[in-house]
Amino acid sequence: MKPLGRMTDDPVQLVADLMLQNTNQWDVEKVQRIFLPLDAAAILNMPRPRTEQDDFWAWAWDKTSIFTDLFDLKMPRLNPATWSWDVLDADIMSKREAAIVVSVMWTIWGSRNSYNHGDVKYQSLRSVELVDELIKSLEIPAQEDPSAVVQKWARPALGWMKLNTDGALNLQDGVAGAGIVARDNTGNFVTAECRRYDHISDPSTVEMLACRDAVML
Repeated sequence: MKPLGRMTDDPVQLVADLMLQNTNQWDVEKVQRIFLPLDAAAILNMPRPRTEQDDFWAWAWDKTSIFTDLFDLKMPRLNPATWSWDVLDADIMSKREAAIVVSVMWTIWGSRNSYNHGDVKYQSLRSVELVDELIKSLEIPAQEDPSAVVQKWARPALGWMKLNTDGALNLQDGVAGAGIVARDNTGNFVTAECRRYDHISDPSTVEMLACRDAVML
């Protein structure tokens, strides 16, 4: 079942959290405190397992309750000791399947951390929507921009020399470098130079220094 909502923010994530400790009986007071009366009544009327069983995560939006039926994914059984390697093994899972599994795991991990640290209420539906958005973005085909023009080096006019400059900056160390290359109208190399500048923190300054150095060359 999918509860209509909660009346409190108790950290309940598994069915076992709603049971009396070391029993298979519902914790009636907790169930009635957390859930709306209609949901609480439905939960308390559910049969309890006669034997001890492990809880598992399930999705309310799929009739089988198993998330692998979402996104057209049929995930094979993975070895508990090597599953992280198996997911990335092309002989076991395709790139698309691996991307879906990793996206699902990342979303669940992030949502659970936010919930456990009290940042936001656990939003399982939003988690499913986020995974769907991630998968759709992965499947968007790359499109070339027809208006994009490939820039190529062009020779200067007869009797002229072209100076190409560039600057680079290491913000962490405050070190910059400027480079200049000169070619004539036939495209032949004439000269080149590079310089180091210390205590620079602005990329535009480095570019301007490179232009100045080119003019003074």
